[in-house]
Amino acid sequence: MKPNFPHHDGPLDFPSTCSRVSARWIAGFLRLLVLLLAAPALQAATNTVTVCDLAHLQTALASGGTVNFGCDATIILTNTLSSTLGS
Repeated sequence: MKPNFPHHDGPLDFPSTCSRVSARWIAGFLRLLVLLLAAPALQAATNTVTVCDLAHLQTALASGGTVNFGCDATIILTNTLSSTLGS
């Protein structure tokens, strides 16, 4: 059985409200896409300490972000170390 669609030879003429909603949706989608693509750049870096000494640990803490250790040693702290959480 063949569907019964009205015949139309010209361009489709959508109401202006439909066009406005579509443009809004596309603009919102593009904003979301930009935010998702920029998110990794906005995240704080992950620093890996591979030389286990106080100087390298302080450098990693000063850079902000997450500090991982890629070494197996003891670091002797002579003072309290501070880092801004969530940086």
